[in-house]
Amino acid sequence: MRAITPKKTREAEINLKAQIAAQLEEKRRKGEDTSLMVGAVHIDIFVRKLRPASAPKKKPYYPCKRPDIDNYVKLVFDAMNGLVWKDDGQVIRLIANKGEADIPGYTITVEEVA
Repeated sequence: MRAITPKKTREAEINLKAQIAAQLEEKRRKGEDTSLMVGAVHIDIFVRKLRPASAPKKKPYYPCKRPDIDNYVKLVFDAMNGLVWKDDGQVIRLIANKGEADIPGYTITVEEVA
């Protein structure tokens, strides 16, 4: 049996990979090291979701609906393979959050530790 990645997920990964590549290119132009990480890696992912119009205005909003956070993590890991690190098996620590924000997207911090 073979897993099939839905079209919407493939497109999201392609989009995220392009954004990561653009940021790496900008760092290269500034003379920063953008070589592949080869050791153990720590990663912190914050998925920024827009607050729905239906959410109460006076209470904090927690995006508890789909997509599940592990789907976002998998998307980020797959997009970073071959760009940021050799393989996502290098990740030894992960912190992942979904939260409310004015601008949707991702904030990702990666640190090579070994």
